[in-house]
Amino acid sequence: MYSVSALKFPRVRITKIGPTALMRLALLLTIGYIIVLAKFSGFANFNLNISRVYDFRDAAAESIPSFFAYISTVFSKIVIPIGIVISLMTRKYITTFLMIVSSILLFGFISHRGVLIYPFISAGIYIVLAKSPQFSRVLIVLMIIFLIGFIDAAMYFMVGAGSIWGWFVDIIVRRGLMLPALLDFNHIEFFWDNPRYYWSASRLTMGMIPSPYELPPANLIGKEFFQNPATSANTGFIGNGFAQAGFWGMIAYSICVGLVIAFLDAYGRYLGLPLVAAMLSVQMMTMFTGTDFLTMFLTHGMLASLVVLMVMGSPSERRQRKRPPITDPAPIMS
Repeated sequence: MYSVSALKFPRVRITKIGPTALMRLALLLTIGYIIVLAKFSGFANFNLNISRVYDFRDAAAESIPSFFAYISTVFSKIVIPIGIVISLMTRKYITTFLMIVSSILLFGFISHRGVLIYPFISAGIYIVLAKSPQFSRVLIVLMIIFLIGFIDAAMYFMVGAGSIWGWFVDIIVRRGLMLPALLDFNHIEFFWDNPRYYWSASRLTMGMIPSPYELPPANLIGKEFFQNPATSANTGFIGNGFAQAGFWGMIAYSICVGLVIAFLDAYGRYLGLPLVAAMLSVQMMTMFTGTDFLTMFLTHGMLASLVVLMVMGSPSERRQRKRPPITDPAPIMS
């Protein structure tokens, strides 16, 4: 992945759309989708209590058509982050506020905690990189996250359950950073000596490859390691690549992820590193820790995000067009 990501991709030019126009489109689409959700599901299962998401999630999913799950993923991981990052870049803070409110409302309708976290991840990455795009700053932020997690965990064990303590270390540190590594190991451990899928559970093979298991990989690992087949032990390209085709599947997925990074690097030089990194941060995080590469690329909207980059005009070009032309000074008459 590291080696392939160093490739230099030529930038593909498509009809340019200004960042402001994309931001407005993202806001209008998000508000429209929230209205559609409210019309379909009503407010019977609307929940803003982060501690009760599992009490409402199943009922909320049953109250709307099944394909809405894919649409909600696209909005939470693509549309809303794009709107927030561009609004921060253009200093349209009212739009930033409206996008965050929309994210909170979307969480209330579908009861997935990630919907609340994703906007702040994108905004935080943009702010950090816009101020000082140095890798050392990323390490400092990571150290701060672990320090806050340590304090949060210590207070939780001192105060006990039922308090406000424990949420940060549970959601950010345990689930965001430590659990994905464990699930990668679980996938490799199980499929080391057991049959692999060879993409038999993927819709791309259209059932032409017989599956050795009745469950998809995530639920199979949930059954084997967590004693519950309903548990989706989702992991990223490392574990899923090994589950599909062993070592060579992991290598193939690593090459594909490297190509995506090389593509993003080409557009980062054109559109700006902070903008591209923040817009795609949630999807890259999911690609590394939360889903199969093909699923992320097609179903979760990574392909759509790459198309957005290809049609977005450079913010620097927009600023240059607004500047008055520089004319030669009038000749000095002697």
